[in-house]
Amino acid sequence: MALSVQDIINRQLELSFTPPQGFFMIIDKLPNTMFTLQRVQIPVISGEETVQSTSFNPSKTMIPGSGMEYSVLSCDFIIDKSFKNYQEIFKWFKGNYAPEYKKGQAYDWKETMSDVWIVGTDAGNTPLVEWRFVDAFPISIDGPMFDATMPDIEYLTSNVTFRHKYFTFTTYSNGASNNDTI
Repeated sequence: MALSVQDIINRQLELSFTPPQGFFMIIDKLPNTMFTLQRVQIPVISGEETVQSTSFNPSKTMIPGSGMEYSVLSCDFIIDKSFKNYQEIFKWFKGNYAPEYKKGQAYDWKETMSDVWIVGTDAGNTPLVEWRFVDAFPISIDGPMFDATMPDIEYLTSNVTFRHKYFTFTTYSNGASNNDTI
């Protein structure tokens, strides 16, 4: 059944769009630390595919496979004036990768991972959307770059990249969850 242009227009919920500001990162492992994001790339999701050929179709016909692959989560965050948010990520990173940092302490795999939440808000900081990254852990962190030659004030930022098992996605209306988590 073909849709008319009017059918498509009638299905539009609202012709307003999400502003690219008001994105925050919250990390379960670091409950007292807030991250204001300058840039975030929600990971690409790729589905595996399988070749299916039959006697009727000996050519290579592709069908959905048996799994999904998630690329990394990459976030640029503004460093607060006491460098607390940068320091917390750096401590987590060192705790995972530098054995001398935790010398004499028992190693617990649960300590290496944490759920990470990316929350997008409107201008009034009312939630619009959230992504929950399950069992995430940092795989890289950039140090801040100081550049006093810039003509305008640019706040110090850092980039952190995470691996994770999977993520969920939820939308909000008027600050309340729509109970539509995927």
